[in-house]
Amino acid sequence: MCGIAGILNLNGQPVNPNIIRKMTDIQAHRGPDDYGYAVFDVKAGVSRAYQERVPDDFAERTYNLAFGHRRLSIIDLTTLGHQPMASKDGAVWIIYNGEIYNYLELRSELSQEGYSFSSQSDTEVILNSYRHWGIDCLSRFNGMWAFAIWDQRKRTLYCARDHLGKKPFYYYRDETTFVFASEIKSLLCHPRVPRRVNEEKVYDYLYLHQHEYRNDSFFQDIHQLPAATLLEIQIDGRTEERCWWQIPIDLSLGIAVSAQVESQRTEQFLELLRDAVRIRFRADVPVGISLSGGIDSSLILSLAMEQMESHNTAHPGVQGGKLATFTSRPVGTIWDEGRYVDTLTEGLELDRHDVILDGQRFWDELPDLMWHQEQPSNSSSMFAQRSVMKEAASSGVKVVLDGQGADELFGGYERFYSSYHVQLALAGRYHLMLSEARSAAFLHDRSVLHYLMPVMHALLPNNIREWAHRLRRSHADPNQWINPDLVKRYAERETSRRHLREIVPRNLQAALHDATAMSTLIFILRSGDRNSMASSVETRQPFLDHRIIEFAFSLPAAAKIHDGWTKHIIRQASTGILPDAIRLRRDKLGFPTPEAQWLREGSEHIRHLFSRSPMSADFVDTNGLLANMESLLARDASVVPEVWRPICLEYWLQQYFGNHNAHFE
Repeated sequence: MCGIAGILNLNGQPVNPNIIRKMTDIQAHRGPDDYGYAVFDVKAGVSRAYQERVPDDFAERTYNLAFGHRRLSIIDLTTLGHQPMASKDGAVWIIYNGEIYNYLELRSELSQEGYSFSSQSDTEVILNSYRHWGIDCLSRFNGMWAFAIWDQRKRTLYCARDHLGKKPFYYYRDETTFVFASEIKSLLCHPRVPRRVNEEKVYDYLYLHQHEYRNDSFFQDIHQLPAATLLEIQIDGRTEERCWWQIPIDLSLGIAVSAQVESQRTEQFLELLRDAVRIRFRADVPVGISLSGGIDSSLILSLAMEQMESHNTAHPGVQGGKLATFTSRPVGTIWDEGRYVDTLTEGLELDRHDVILDGQRFWDELPDLMWHQEQPSNSSSMFAQRSVMKEAASSGVKVVLDGQGADELFGGYERFYSSYHVQLALAGRYHLMLSEARSAAFLHDRSVLHYLMPVMHALLPNNIREWAHRLRRSHADPNQWINPDLVKRYAERETSRRHLREIVPRNLQAALHDATAMSTLIFILRSGDRNSMASSVETRQPFLDHRIIEFAFSLPAAAKIHDGWTKHIIRQASTGILPDAIRLRRDKLGFPTPEAQWLREGSEHIRHLFSRSPMSADFVDTNGLLANMESLLARDASVVPEVWRPICLEYWLQQYFGNHNAHFE
């Protein structure tokens, strides 16, 4: 787990070594253990690696490609894992951020093919995999990564990202320069990279409540390589981009299967998850668990403990023989999940850490949080996650496993009911649809009509649905604090994007695919990466093993929602492993925080923020917001996003566009 940076001057001009150093140093939090650089004369095929002293022949040669790397040492802590790393013949170089969990199996396979290894690192396994299989090696990796490989024989730069884009890869390109890095702040150290607000994205954030993108960012002209994408760049500037993996979605899958098949699939899922946990415990540093009181992280902990007991010895990645757990707790609120964690951990030998959330600390740390997130946020839950990662780092744990991804793959959010019920109706399964709606209503203490309304809307003729949509929008109360000029400039985005967001997917598979590949999970992975790496901690998600993703999308809908229960197959697989108090929990919290309470307690912070020539005044009516602050904060939690978004926008603008900013000096 590391930070990478690179510069390719397409016009053949030499790179400036001071720039690649700045680009690397500004993301030192991603890799505090080691650093290094390499430069390449791409036409002559000459390369030089260095750390402190620039190569003696720098002035004589045209080194127009540069790599920079910051290392967080997780596997092979020796200097043999140093990057940039070259193949034994010096023809192929890599800078890499991530982990290949099946590196031991690949290493064994490559050794049988005659390849030798100097280190125990997974980085060297990637290099030899590329040498043996070419860039098709991507399909053999089980892990998370963003890397750049320079092949001097082919004069080609290969940039690749993992299946779901767990590890970041941002870039800027113009007619003379291609610059890339793990974080946007690194790109902004390069003089050719503009620092401009992407106003379209600000509009989407404030008005459409959209804040995640597959290939863009909140900075104008700064893009990100989409998940599961390979980018090939020739030294003459020719570029090819292609997707190397896709989620295998099949909208024709049936609703349910026989009890025997369901039992087989439940066991298959459990074995896949067991193995995903096993290989994600591979580390030469202490490993811990991010533990809420929910079923997902609880199952991860239980399987990890099961594996430790089966070894009958302390796991090499566990400190002092006790597995560390980290739980965020807003004590004294309804969001405190401590009682569920107590139930799960009773009798277990754990190094348990309860991270008590504090509203004052939240306001103190919010500017730094926006600096690391690199964009305005939609939730203060990031503060809870960031607090957990800080605690992990302070306790000496460098790798944390969590339960992220299960909700998106197996239907854990309440909104997925609508798509499932519509799917049942379109299949003519009206009796089952009504039964499922009744079960959901009972479990969540809602009316049956609440779950039937989306079905009725989806079954209306298209022209009537269009009319209803326009009627609803004409009576809607848009966010009154958005600058009217901004709304006018991007009104066409409202017409196209909000309409699409309000359409209920008519198939559960489609809804899960959207959440996994297009919306919710993109936010979770991006914000989670920034929160963990800000504290130099690596997070791993067993549920997001690509084998489990492919398995999840091969299941019929009833394996995910059944008798009103979400994540049905996970609940079935957890029988006998987890206490029923956790296995049969009905609520879904995530990283909860008392946002409304913190906003009220922080009213003076808010007034101070917007009363000193706010930078967000071009986008938000800050005077109107301040004038109505007291009445806004007196309302219920539904008003929280209306206040929260301008606050985060202002802090983000100050961090990256303020005149007082010294980060880039």
